[in-house]
Amino acid sequence: MQMYNWEDLKVFYVYVEAKSLVEAARILHVDHVTVSRRISSLEKSLQIKLLDRRSPRSYDLTPEGQRVAEFVLKIKDTFYDIERFAKVQCNEVSGEVKINVPPIAAINLIAPHVFKLHDKYPDLVLHLISNTRNVSLLKREADIIVRHSRPSHDELVIKKLGVVTFSFYRAQTAATTKNKQLGYIAYDASMENSVQQQWLNQRRGDAPIILRSNDLLIQLAAVKSGMGIALLPDYLANKNPDLIALPQSEGPLERELWISCHKDIRSVPTIMTVMNFISDIVSEQL
Repeated sequence: MQMYNWEDLKVFYVYVEAKSLVEAARILHVDHVTVSRRISSLEKSLQIKLLDRRSPRSYDLTPEGQRVAEFVLKIKDTFYDIERFAKVQCNEVSGEVKINVPPIAAINLIAPHVFKLHDKYPDLVLHLISNTRNVSLLKREADIIVRHSRPSHDELVIKKLGVVTFSFYRAQTAATTKNKQLGYIAYDASMENSVQQQWLNQRRGDAPIILRSNDLLIQLAAVKSGMGIALLPDYLANKNPDLIALPQSEGPLERELWISCHKDIRSVPTIMTVMNFISDIVSEQL
């Protein structure tokens, strides 16, 4: 029997938890072919068939695969403990750092400034991932996370970046009369429970929602066309002088923005450098 590859075992563990090649690939930020290849490599090393591949749509664990999965789940934390330990031993600002940030913040607050970090640390590679789904720092789905909701896990180091304000905006060219009331551009059902969507629903009165999208850039484009009113982050709207903020007697919606990493890697020079960089550039813009 060959010595198995540690990375192959880790990929198999992620597959077991995700229960599909596609979902495991998304978590690992690779394609599903890579996941399948890693599992095949582990099967070859162990000389055990882990997956039943007879179904073209989904692969089930074989009885032997079930037993190996049970063993792997018992040592799952070891994967990430070792990776975090290895990071701590590195004193150089180099390598890859995975940062998970909401899309609109990544595009507007961080991406335009990362060249400064690259100029200073050319051996550092940022992996900037933009989404709003739940991401686990404990499972190393990311090294650093930026979110509006404050993380609460005891294993994390957390810092407040600032407060993001949201206001209602329309285009200067959007005509409003007594007989024509502008409708609202809002999130779709996937974001119906978000703080922003609830704020909008509570304040739009009888005005209709005329467009829904889960993407703020699409909402922004629709507002700029004169189509209607949207609730936008002020830092985004301020970059578009053709927009007008609507008066709000109670003031704008305020949402805190937080950055976090696992406490085991807080002192790693690379992580500290990236955390401080993001903290500085974001705080300056809020």
